[in-house]
Amino acid sequence: MRNWNVRRARTGLLLTLGCFFSALAASAEENYERYEERVYQAKSCLRDARGEERCSEARLVVPYFPDAAWLNDFLAKEVIGRLGGQEAAGEAKGGAAAPEAGDYQALMNGKLLLSNQDGEAAKDGEETIYGDEFQGRLTFEGRYGSLLQYSFLSCGYGGGAAHGVCGIRNVALHIDARAIVPLAEILEGGLGGNAAQLAERQESAYRAQLVKEKLFSPEDSAGLDRFMEEWFHPNENWKIVQGGLAFSYSNYEAGPYSYGMPDVVVPKGALTGIVKPEILRLIP
Repeated sequence: MRNWNVRRARTGLLLTLGCFFSALAASAEENYERYEERVYQAKSCLRDARGEERCSEARLVVPYFPDAAWLNDFLAKEVIGRLGGQEAAGEAKGGAAAPEAGDYQALMNGKLLLSNQDGEAAKDGEETIYGDEFQGRLTFEGRYGSLLQYSFLSCGYGGGAAHGVCGIRNVALHIDARAIVPLAEILEGGLGGNAAQLAERQESAYRAQLVKEKLFSPEDSAGLDRFMEEWFHPNENWKIVQGGLAFSYSNYEAGPYSYGMPDVVVPKGALTGIVKPEILRLIP
């Protein structure tokens, strides 16, 4: 009996320690909400044809996750690819080599290298295009089940332009697969299944949104029809938001500049039978 009790005690201790270390490992692996923001920036100035000093600036803000090295690497590749990779680093014009994944500072320096080359080339002309500005921000939006949600906002201003132009890209990253989840994978039947129905829901949601924001009156259905025909197109730039799925648009994608960068929100109830149930369950 004594030996049995000893064996049982040892077994219980091993199970307890096993559960403890498993929980500790899982906790460390799944702590994706602990991060810090890191800033990378560069600035360069030249004198234009009139002798006036004009400066170009590039600034990028990205989250760094101390508990997930693979995630930092993955997001670095995503950002480098989004900003143009080799071309952004100046390689296309005989400048520095393309940055390694995660070398955000080299990426910012590369963007200024291209701007410098364009500025020098413009000196002989009547107008200068130097004085560029780039702002980029990769934002962690939150975790929904096994999905990590990010948005990447990039804004550029060319010297002499009336205003800058911004673009937005949403990224849903599956933790287990370590891969981006495209719209096709969350739809019943993929893009060939319910894509047409989803497009109808997007259009209906944007129409209602334009009226709610008083950009069109309820009585001006003809004007709204003309606007939608000219500007609106469904996109696949999805993200989970409170009460539904949002589809984000960059400047000029869903209206003139004054319309901003709308998020077209399709309510959760309108997505039944279109979006897979396991995704609908993640929507708060």
